[in-house]
Amino acid sequence: MKLKHLLFLLLLNYLPTFILAQQKPMLVYDLVNNTLDTIPIVPYDTTILSDRTPFNIGQFNDHIQVLAQTPPTSNVYPGSQYTYKKRAADDFDLSSYPIRTSIKLFSEENDTLRGNCSGSMISRRHVLTAAHCPIELGTDSLIKDSLYVCPVFNDGEFSADFDCSYVDKVYFFQGWSIGSEDFAILELAQPIGDQTGWISMGFETIDSVLLENIYYKFSYPGRTFLAIDSNEYNNDTLYYGHGIILNDTPPFFPSISSNMIRIRYASAIPGESGSSLTAVKNGQQYTTYGALTYSNHLGHSRITNWKFYALAAIIENDLEIPPEPREVGYPPQKSVVVYPNPTSGFLWFKDVEPPDKITISLFNNWGSKVFSVANHDPTLPINISAFPSGIYHVKITTANSIKIIKVVKSEG
Repeated sequence: MKLKHLLFLLLLNYLPTFILAQQKPMLVYDLVNNTLDTIPIVPYDTTILSDRTPFNIGQFNDHIQVLAQTPPTSNVYPGSQYTYKKRAADDFDLSSYPIRTSIKLFSEENDTLRGNCSGSMISRRHVLTAAHCPIELGTDSLIKDSLYVCPVFNDGEFSADFDCSYVDKVYFFQGWSIGSEDFAILELAQPIGDQTGWISMGFETIDSVLLENIYYKFSYPGRTFLAIDSNEYNNDTLYYGHGIILNDTPPFFPSISSNMIRIRYASAIPGESGSSLTAVKNGQQYTTYGALTYSNHLGHSRITNWKFYALAAIIENDLEIPPEPREVGYPPQKSVVVYPNPTSGFLWFKDVEPPDKITISLFNNWGSKVFSVANHDPTLPINISAFPSGIYHVKITTANSIKIIKVVKSEG
């Protein structure tokens, strides 16, 4: 046997081991208990060339938005077949699927919820975004220790249809880098995906397969850059773009590489980081293949095989909406109740566990804290009669949990 043939056989024999050696373990921050742990590397079958998790339209309603399936020819970036950003509400019902799976990521700073990134629901309790949104670049340290996500935040207001949730855990790859493993999964305190549904997450090993799709992006651009486009952005409105990946392989910045997927000639705006590159086949497939990491050429960190199986292992227990507890013969679990809702004056609390002193904060519909009280007796109400009518979010902090509940303040 010739030496080159022997070397080839040896390479085939040890190729799976070699590929596995390139994997990185994942870390998980527990924001509730303030701990950092390592998750063991997930083994996978290197012969599988394509895979994805299931999507789910959720329980809110069965309205699936029909999205155009032909490459756009107008309102596109020069040299591309991908559109400039447009207000999503101008063309779509934001409460329809899959638009309602789009989330805005906030951090709590100086008594205000400040938006900084975008993301997508990928299970009933998980959001996919970019690692550089919650994690400091080049480190394994959290940027903020209080994160909050809201579906289809729009025109500076929270959705009247869907609840928001605080983040309990943040998962990310150890030693991640921009343009490679720039992914984070946010595990939520509340399963808001039960109502919104979620998109699937997948990978394709064969690059040409990725060129066959129409891609949509729903995100929250945060600044105005007239050199990029003429829209005025202020981080409070959901926008979208769609189109195709050009089969373009110049010497620099190819459209598809081992770790990146790019929409050449298109550009992103700060605030869009973490938004999904979602392949859409109406009623059949709503799959993200990457999360936005670079502005230039809409550069997305690409979900490859080992990244996919590491990420999928985190969400696998939350990929089905469970039946109502009464349907399987056992009583429902208690959760904090705030009542009456709507109210014109007092808010009472029920089923607070443990029944100790609690901290209550009230945020208005623009994310500003308008009321806070510590060491409150949960058997007593709070009075919000002096506040204007509208939607508010009540944050209830107990000894071992944080709950957020949407309430409506009506006219007195």
